[in-house]
Amino acid sequence: MDASTFRWVLIIIAVVLALAIYLFGQHQARLRKRNAIGSFTREEIDSTIVEDEQLLDQMNNLSTLLEENEIEESLDEILLNSPMEAQKTPLAMSDPEIYAPQWEPADNEVEESLNETQNTAAMEAQETPSVVPDAEILATQELADNEVEESLDETRKIPAMEAQQTPLAMPDAEIFVPTLLTDKDEDLLISHHLRHSDFRLIVGEEAESAAHHAGLELDAEGLLEYREEGELVFHIASLSEPGNFFEIDDLNFVTLGFNCFIDLDSCANPRLAYESMLKKIDELVRILNVKVYKPDHELLTINDVTEIREKLA
Repeated sequence: MDASTFRWVLIIIAVVLALAIYLFGQHQARLRKRNAIGSFTREEIDSTIVEDEQLLDQMNNLSTLLEENEIEESLDEILLNSPMEAQKTPLAMSDPEIYAPQWEPADNEVEESLNETQNTAAMEAQETPSVVPDAEILATQELADNEVEESLDETRKIPAMEAQQTPLAMPDAEIFVPTLLTDKDEDLLISHHLRHSDFRLIVGEEAESAAHHAGLELDAEGLLEYREEGELVFHIASLSEPGNFFEIDDLNFVTLGFNCFIDLDSCANPRLAYESMLKKIDELVRILNVKVYKPDHELLTINDVTEIREKLA
């Protein structure tokens, strides 16, 4: 090996050693840094947390003191203002407006007659004290007062009774029964009336809607009918003249109610037909908010239904 080659080999070795020493120094620096971080003990962390909690407690105490001071100041203001307001106007109302109710003319007349009666009785008592005893004067006054009060009560009751009457109510209305039912024997006919207790009329829109929901259809005679599997179950006639529903879609159509009936002569299975009619009657009662009556205007009861069922058994 000549001298120049040997020189290059020494240079390379020196560079490698320098690089190794540099890298080793860097590695030692990282280790020292890591050890320094690891030397940060748990006690120091706990002490820091404790110091933060203590600071938080102090701040909370300071906030509580400030709130208490504000409450005390507001309480002092209230206590100072209350006597001042009490000295001004405790319960006084300057020039209050007094309301005078307006009585009905009938009440005014009755009260005027009451005052006149009392004044007349007092004058008579002053004019003839020796003729009419005091007891009789008092009895006369009480009798007059009672009569006036009774007339006043009757006057007040009349408007209330008139207000309770509905515009469509028809007391003791005449219920129409078609000829095909009047000519029928009662033993061969089952009939139930659906109507309001005060004979209030059912308008066409209500009747048409109820019939639609119950699955009723209009037949050739203008009666509503219900069919199951193509077989006729029962008919419904109108309780108002002419007894049919030809004009049910008319705005002027009204009826007292529905007459649900089964003709036992033409009914193949009366018992099943009656049960189906009871179900549809229940639907119509809920829709129209009506009650069920017998042809004699008595309410239909469970006993009546039981008797009809036993009759059809």
